[in-house]
Amino acid sequence: MVEYCVLGHLSKFVEPAAVRIGSTSQGADGVRNVTFENPDGSRAAYVVNSASSAQTFSLTDGGKPLSYPLPAGAVATFVWEQDGTTPPPTGTVDPSRWYQVVNTHSGKCLDATGGGPETARPCSSGRA
Repeated sequence: MVEYCVLGHLSKFVEPAAVRIGSTSQGADGVRNVTFENPDGSRAAYVVNSASSAQTFSLTDGGKPLSYPLPAGAVATFVWEQDGTTPPPTGTVDPSRWYQVVNTHSGKCLDATGGGPETARPCSSGRA
C-alpha cells in the first residue's frame, strides 16, 4: 500500500517523460530524496524523512539553495522552475496542524483521509 501512495503522490508532480536527475540518501534512518526534471523544464524533488527526529533537508540548483526542516516521518515535495522564477518554500511544517495540498492546475485538493488512496476533491475551508 505504501508504494501505491508514493506512486500516487509522485504522479501529481512528476509529469510523463520526466527524467530523474538526482537522488541522495542518508540510509534507511535518514533523509532520502529523488529529483526529476519535467518536459517543461520544471523540477520536482520528493523528500522523505525516515529518521525518528526532525531533520533539515537542503539542495542547491543553479547556485540557488533551498533548506527546509522536515518533522520525523514527514514526506514533502518541492516543485520549482529551473530558471528560478518559482521562489523556494518558506516556513516549517507543524505536524499538529491540518494542511491543504492544492493542485495549481486544477485547483482541487489532495484528499488522503481514511487511509485510502489519494483523490482530488474540491477544496473546503476546514477539515473534511
